[in-house]
Order: sequence, then C-alpha cells, then structure tokens
Amino acid sequence: MRFDLSRLGAWRDLPFFDEALPEIEVALASAFLPPQEKVFAALERTQPAAVRVVILGQDPYPTPGHAHGFAFSAEPETKPLPRSLGNIFKELDSDIGARPPNADLRFWADQGVLLLNTALTVPAGMPQGTGWRRRCWSDCQISHGPICCGDVTRTVSQATSTRHATSR
Repeated sequence: MRFDLSRLGAWRDLPFFDEALPEIEVALASAFLPPQEKVFAALERTQPAAVRVVILGQDPYPTPGHAHGFAFSAEPETKPLPRSLGNIFKELDSDIGARPPNADLRFWADQGVLLLNTALTVPAGMPQGTGWRRRCWSDCQISHGPICCGDVTRTVSQATSTRHATSR
C-alpha cells in the first residue's frame, strides 16, 4: 500500500515522508481509519505557511464513517457526537455561547488551525492508543516550538486537550 503524497504541498519536504512513512505503509496491511485518501487531509488543507494554531488529538475516531483526517472533527452527519468533540462543544457553548452546527471542523483548518492527531491512523474499531504508534507523526515532526518545512519556519500556538497530546 502506498499513499498519494502529491497533494501535500510544502509538507512533502519533511523528512518524515522519506524516513518513516515507508515503514508505516508496510505496517498498515489491515483495515484502518481514516480511509487511505483522507489520512493526510489536515496537512493537505492547511499548508505550513498558513498554520496559526496546532490542535493535537490522540488518534482518529475508530468508528467507520467518523474519521476524515482532522483531529476532533468528524463527518457533518455524525450523531451522536464523539465524546471528545461533545466536550469541546460544551466548552465553546460555556465560553462564547456558540458552537459549530455539526461535527465537521474543517472550516477551522481554512482559518489556519492545524487539526492533527499524534497518530494519523488507527485500526478500525480500536480506540485509545491501540493504533500503530512506533513512529507517530508527532514524534517525528511536532514539538513545542517551530514547525519547519523547507524554507518555512513558523512558531505556532499549540492547544492540547488530552493527557496524551499534552505529553507530546
């Protein structure tokens, strides 16, 4: 199995894609989520120069039809909301009296919010750290400081909402 990296833009220059991804592709022989064409959706949509905030999640939602490559986000028709997203919506309601109309947070990505999970895939139906983690994306790329990609180096704010993400 090989991922199509043609839509990654400037992210493609990161060493992760040459150093770690080939090993990951071999390990992903069984069914995983999100679907293969959506694994790098967050990176494809929010290029390095556009990143203003990074929100780290743990791993994709394990329920088929929910995960679409953006941390905490789910397909618009997802009901009930995944528990973590429901908690985010409760906080938004409490803090600002508003929340998105559905589970889809891709519009945040269009505003410079990189919604990234520390593990980009999870075996279908196996949540909470049972996904393949020997070479997490975040271990290779995300640190508390600059995100570097070729000529692009930017310092971004990071928000984390889980103990796992905070440890990254």
